[in-house]
Amino acid sequence: MAPARAAVTIDFYGHEFNLFGQGLNTYFPHGFVILRGTTQDGTAVSGNYGFTARNIFINVPWEKVMGEMDPSPLPPDYLEGADHRLSLVVSDEQYRAVLATVDRWRNWPQPSYDIDARNCVIFVKEMAQT
Repeated sequence: MAPARAAVTIDFYGHEFNLFGQGLNTYFPHGFVILRGTTQDGTAVSGNYGFTARNIFINVPWEKVMGEMDPSPLPPDYLEGADHRLSLVVSDEQYRAVLATVDRWRNWPQPSYDIDARNCVIFVKEMAQT
């Protein structure tokens, strides 16, 4: 029997605006990624990453606000309503680089969310470039 091949996959998702979805939740358009699989040393990988405004208020279009990473894990109904866009298998080196990108965004000085320059789409773009 051949040994199992280790691989980490990064899946790219988008979520459309949904007013009064399941549980009367309102979902704003959002992009995020999910990492899953196993590294070469056997470490299990499972996590989701997206960058968002901490609180969505009327000021988001006009000024920087507090930013944060999505909660992990995401609620199942949120994932069910998301559109899968792309999957890529990444090397362990690329996986570590993706996590470094996540840490950089997570630790950006506050206020860190800017609707024009530091939003979920820019975050997902950087994840893909990494």
